[in-house]
Amino acid sequence: MFAQARTRRATALGVAIAALLMLMASVATGVPTAGHPGTTSSVVPQVGVPSTSVPVGSDPFGIALDSATGTIWVTNWGSHNVTVINGSTNTVQIASIQVGDEPGSATFVSANGCVYVTNELGNNVTVINGSSGRVVTSIPVGNTPFYGAYDSANGYLYIANSNSGNLTVINTATNKIVGTGIIVGSEPTGVTYDYLNGDLYVTNYGSANLTVVATATDKVVVPSIPLGIDPEYSVLDPVNDSIFVPNVGQNNVTVIDAATNNLSDHNIPVGGTPRNLAFDSLNGYVYVGISGGTNLTVIDAATHRIVGSVTAGSGPWAAQVDPANGYVFVTNRFGTNVTVFAPTYTIGGGASSGASSGSSGLPAGEAYALLGVLAAWGVGGTVAALYFRRGPSKPGPLQPSGSSPASSPPASPPPTPPTGAS
Repeated sequence: MFAQARTRRATALGVAIAALLMLMASVATGVPTAGHPGTTSSVVPQVGVPSTSVPVGSDPFGIALDSATGTIWVTNWGSHNVTVINGSTNTVQIASIQVGDEPGSATFVSANGCVYVTNELGNNVTVINGSSGRVVTSIPVGNTPFYGAYDSANGYLYIANSNSGNLTVINTATNKIVGTGIIVGSEPTGVTYDYLNGDLYVTNYGSANLTVVATATDKVVVPSIPLGIDPEYSVLDPVNDSIFVPNVGQNNVTVIDAATNNLSDHNIPVGGTPRNLAFDSLNGYVYVGISGGTNLTVIDAATHRIVGSVTAGSGPWAAQVDPANGYVFVTNRFGTNVTVFAPTYTIGGGASSGASSGSSGLPAGEAYALLGVLAAWGVGGTVAALYFRRGPSKPGPLQPSGSSPASSPPASPPPTPPTGAS
């Protein structure tokens, strides 16, 4: 039912270079300089332009992707159902699949092709067959289940139960509970699996810290890493092996080095009420949903610099990146829609370029995309360095006419997730 062919159009390098040269020629004075990490200038560039809005249910909350088919699953907290979107055409495929009370997060498990939906008020998880769109079963968990994370190495799904202070472990091969739960901190809400080290990172909303659990043993290995006020969710940057956590009550983001479990950045200011995040492997960005407004703040994951924002709908909550076509899907919690955009970069309100069609001449979903990260800006409208990326790799900066080449080693692409992970 959901099987669909994905097409990728090859972009001519000559067109891409021409677009880049046009962009360089259009740069004028007054363009914001590359600021201190965690800061931005008075002019905030738009890093994405919404291409469409897809109607869903009431209070859309969580979002999940089946990367094999491009199917998007959206949980509607207010209408107690799930909407299915065809990510290739950005149209509704199934308007409503009834689940439990107040569905929160959705996790797609590619090993069995099922979607697992946490029902916060129902204290259970609804399992949906990803091929038929039919409910398979309901699994009782702890009190107020929030987010889940899947470990493809052991086939377990870990659910954070906010009002139980623990994780429920589900064997997705049998849909049965394993053990009696893993005790973590106070009010755990977010949980992220790091396939690079096999650990789970659990954000504890009530105790303002992070608990690390080894999935090899399902034991706590680091009881507490301090975070900001009201941490709710987290996301993995596999390129730098970092965990990004939004602090809802502090309007900033904390970054943890997962290789050492030490803080690498404790204060990236992102705006009012940050909720959820998504990592984009095509450009190295982290998109932060600012539920107190109508935008996403965009962070360069490598430098922790704010590079711009994206306008979405009312109360942007969760985001999901489809690496096959480059589109980003955003649930707008205080609306009834999902915003879809392709990352772009706009300089001083002038020329733009990126994955979406427009003044750059690059059609939507191409592998080539102009990064919104500017290594440096010259004076008087001269670009000192512009990065141009093909997929996840980063070549050295393209040089303006008359300048000497600068050495810049390519960045490594993100490690490939293990089979079954999504």
